[in-house]
Order: sequence, then C-alpha cells, then structure tokens
Amino acid sequence: MVGWKKVMLSAIHAARLKLSEYFKLTNEIDSDLYAIGTMLAPQNKLEFFFGKDWESHWRVRYRKSLENYLVPYQQRYTETQSITRSQPFIGGISDVDILVTSTASLRPQTNAHDELSRYLGSSTQQVNPRIYWKEHQHEFPILASLARDVLTTPASGSSVEQLFNSARDVCHYRQGSLKSKTIQDLILFICTTKFDMESEQLSLMDDYLTTQETQAAREEKDARKAECEFDLISDSEDEPSAAISQNCQLIDLHKPHISYFLNLLESQKKKHQSENVPKNVLLQQTPVL
Repeated sequence: MVGWKKVMLSAIHAARLKLSEYFKLTNEIDSDLYAIGTMLAPQNKLEFFFGKDWESHWRVRYRKSLENYLVPYQQRYTETQSITRSQPFIGGISDVDILVTSTASLRPQTNAHDELSRYLGSSTQQVNPRIYWKEHQHEFPILASLARDVLTTPASGSSVEQLFNSARDVCHYRQGSLKSKTIQDLILFICTTKFDMESEQLSLMDDYLTTQETQAAREEKDARKAECEFDLISDSEDEPSAAISQNCQLIDLHKPHISYFLNLLESQKKKHQSENVPKNVLLQQTPVL
C-alpha cells in the first residue's frame, strides 16, 4: 500500500472511532428526538429504519416515542378547538364571515393517532420538509405543529459559535459595561454593514469598471478559490499538479492589474462624490492597460 494511503486509512479509522463515541451519546437524549426528526421528514418517515443497519425493535421504540411526544400537542389542539367553538358571534359580523366560520367548524375533527397513522401509512415523498408541512398543515395540524418545533432545532451550534467569536471584538474588556441590548445592536450593525459593503462593491464594479476589468476581477476571485481546492492524488503522484502551478501563475499575473484598478476605482469614486462628475466622463478618463 502507498504510504499516503496508510496515513489516510489510519486517520479515517480514528475519525470513525471518535464519531462513534459521540453518536452513542444521542441515545441518551430524552424521547429519541433525533429519530422523531427523521420520521417527520417526508422523504424518510418510518421507512428509514427498515434498512439493514436497523433491527426491528428500533422501529417499535421510535414510533412509540413519537406517539408519546404528540400527547401534549393533542391536548393543546383540543383546547384550542374548544375555545374556538365556545366563542359567541358578535354583532357586526357579515354573512360571509359567518359562512366561513361555519364551514370551518364543519371540518372533520382529527386526533394525533389518526394523523400519525395516515402520515406514516402514505408513501415517502422527495420534498423539502419545510415545504411539505406548510402545504399539509391543515391535513395534519397536530403533526405540523410538532414538526415546526422539532425541525427548526439547529443540528449543531457552529453558527452560534461563529457569532460568539465575532462578538468578542465587541465584548472587549475595555467595554465590559455595555448592556446586552447594546451588544445585540452592535452585532446586528456589523452583520448588516458587511452585507451593505459587499453589495456596494458589486454596484461600483458595474458602474465604473469595464467588462474586461470586471471579468479580470472575477478571474482573480476564481483563482483564489482554486488555491483552497485539492486535486485527487494518484498512487504514483508525488509532485504538485500542473493545474495548481497554472493557478498560481494566474494569480501572480492578475494581481497587480486588479490592485491597480481597485485603487483607481476608489479614487474615481471620491472624485465623483466631491466634484459630481458624470460617470461617462470618469470612464473616458480611465486608462486602458
């Protein structure tokens, strides 16, 4: 076996052991929440657990957990329906509103057991869960309410951690007396400002740069992305690939030109703002390399 394959195989085994260590912890979560989320996805349902990796007792357990999880949602739905029926008609309501209300009250009543049987008994559908439950919220009102709570739970806290890391620049020890509302406003301002700056840059490129200059800027961006891409390694390949060398040459070739045009663009923008010079005049003054 090639040397790099031995190292890669050892790393894969170590990653699998670490993943198994954390995956076992999901069994300790109350009510089998991960399994419930899997069944609430219309492309999975209970069929997901019919695979060869799952024993039959898991299907029985997960369905029972889903039934138990639906109990408070059934109670809340029943209470809501009772309040709706007990509300008296108030004067001033039009005949159309009364007709609509009466029609809604004639809808067949549902319960969690019936909804679950119809949902799991139907075939799977390759559709986004969010779209599915929005379209079927009237057919399965109790299940849809549960799906909104379960499927909106983030699978990981990476996005929260990224936001927390960016917040440390605001929550500096020199600004330790900032209120929580002030910190929240500052973080939102940073995020929106970053988005506005990116949008403004795109707008400036369209206004002041020619088609050739815009294309050169895009090529530079693509070349930078290529630096982070990896080519597949063959069994006998030890030297860097020719594609990586070409990408490096492309970056070196365009870097001075792009830097020049960006500096030129900034100076023209300031001149345009101070003197109110028409855009077409600015473009005519732009030298061509």
